[in-house]
Amino acid sequence: MPDESTGFIERVNRIDCHELWLLRLLLSISPCIDRPSFAKISITVNFSERPTPPQLFRKFERGIISREELHELMSHHAQDLIDEMIEARKKPKTSYIERIRNLAAVRKLTKKHGASNVREVLAALGEIEGFPPSQILWNANHADVPLHCFIRSRIEPVFRIPRFEMEPMIVSLDVEYGSNDRRKTIRETILFQRDAMLRLELLERLPR
Repeated sequence: MPDESTGFIERVNRIDCHELWLLRLLLSISPCIDRPSFAKISITVNFSERPTPPQLFRKFERGIISREELHELMSHHAQDLIDEMIEARKKPKTSYIERIRNLAAVRKLTKKHGASNVREVLAALGEIEGFPPSQILWNANHADVPLHCFIRSRIEPVFRIPRFEMEPMIVSLDVEYGSNDRRKTIRETILFQRDAMLRLELLERLPR
């Protein structure tokens, strides 16, 4: 007889973004993902400030949090994703248009800089401590997750990259996130430089 997790995966197996990857990970450590005991965490205009899944696992490995705390905190991430999937099912036309916009935005970036370079920068953004969009960028280095999954053009909380400039040792970009209302959108200029191992490291974050 199939377990609860099998039925849950079957209901979301057509999702092609990082949500499914995370939910499968969560199912491997917590069998209660589809139960009503889940804490309700609403998605606000901006991204949540809770630690990302990789940060949570690092805390667990260092003994900072217990396995029970890890399960609880990961369940909050999963609930956010479940809420968003439910909302997308309620508004399929809006979700489809958003997907088209996101694909177009990514196509523009990759045409100029290449998919591997764009993915590298998104992954570096996902590693920035205290950077709200890291909530959706934390697994950008996984090649099996399509790049358009990391852009949110109009659906809040938004995440856009209006400027992206890449040189051999320096990367400079402007990002916008949070509210879709242009008067309330948070804007930053972010600079990366390559270290001795040619890995991107944060050089500066400047509000715009």
